[in-house]
Amino acid sequence: MHNLFVILLVLPVMVRACDLDTHYINGDQCCTMCPPGKKLPQNADCSIPMCEDCKDGEYQDVYNKYTKCKRQPICDPNLNFMKQTNPSKTELSPCPCLPDHHCSSENCETCVRNTVCQAGQRVWKMGNRTSDTVCKNCSHGTFSNTQSAMTCQPWTECTGGFHESVPGSSTSDRTCEATTNVKAIVLSVIAVLFLAALAVIVYYWRKDKNGSMDLEEKLQKHCGMFCKDLRTKETHNNVALEDELPQVVVNQPEEDTEDLFKNGVSANGMPVRQDNSKASLLSQPETAASAISYEDHL
Repeated sequence: MHNLFVILLVLPVMVRACDLDTHYINGDQCCTMCPPGKKLPQNADCSIPMCEDCKDGEYQDVYNKYTKCKRQPICDPNLNFMKQTNPSKTELSPCPCLPDHHCSSENCETCVRNTVCQAGQRVWKMGNRTSDTVCKNCSHGTFSNTQSAMTCQPWTECTGGFHESVPGSSTSDRTCEATTNVKAIVLSVIAVLFLAALAVIVYYWRKDKNGSMDLEEKLQKHCGMFCKDLRTKETHNNVALEDELPQVVVNQPEEDTEDLFKNGVSANGMPVRQDNSKASLLSQPETAASAISYEDHL
């Protein structure tokens, strides 16, 4: 009883003398604890313990008198975790989530994919390990046409003779096109140039027609060296063709114009031709007596 009474009197004094944050009381001794990242070995000296380092994948985050270290969590890739790199030995190293993922709960038992901002939205707050991505709709006059856009682009301004043909939206830009007046001016200029060119062609064509210019001269005048080359090639081709064709000589009778009016002319002024193909015939009687007298006469 006397001993118990002494311990009760001495214990408060020992507690006040021993720093319980870094030490612990073992019987009547104030023993030193191991710092974070270390553990107390078996049968260690109470006053000066030879603390051991925690192994890889283990940690101790406080001063302790334990003979074992705590284990770091196992990062399962099937739960969308990444493998730890150089985990700490003095504090808990939570498993990192895969990119674009965040913890599904406060304890981070699993990771889930971040929200994807769609076209017409922008990323207002990037997601991290503990919170999801926050999206915000594009304001009027701006648009985004891709996923996870960081900003919304302003619509194109239709100025300088252009007007809006397709209005902009939260997912597409405004489309501008030239005003009707500008288009009409362009078409008018093209029409004037075409008519002017046509008038020049008609003028030279009529001038060449009134001047009785042959085809070669027209081509030479309007085509220049190009038509000249064509003419030269055509001439050479014609000469070559004439050389290849055989020469045919046709005999035509010569008419004697001196004897045309030998026998006189007719009432119409045409020359009279004499038929010399038949001999001269004398008139003879058809009776036999006439025939005999004729013979006697001869």
